[in-house]
Amino acid sequence: MKILASFLLVFFISLDVAASGYAGYRNIEVIHQRECSTDKGFEIGLASAHKNPDNCTSALDIELSCEHPAYQTMVSMILAAKLADKKLDFWLAGCGADGQAKVVTVKMQ
Repeated sequence: MKILASFLLVFFISLDVAASGYAGYRNIEVIHQRECSTDKGFEIGLASAHKNPDNCTSALDIELSCEHPAYQTMVSMILAAKLADKKLDFWLAGCGADGQAKVVTVKMQ
């Protein structure tokens, strides 16, 4: 029984890790700097729904944590992309308390 429970635990953890993925290149519709507490960081509203690899409740809004090590660089890239009307792709992993996917990395097209 313990072996089965261990297998199921590893299996479901593996599914959670495998669920992360790229959002697909999207235009930025809205950017919103929130208060940088708990799950309220830099909110990015996309012009079209992302691929939503973790099935978060919001497929249009994603969240960049203010605690992210590359926060300032990523915000600069997002602002530049918005001003230049360039598309961005985001690696997303997990969902925040507000149902927004969490940003891990960003790529500019």
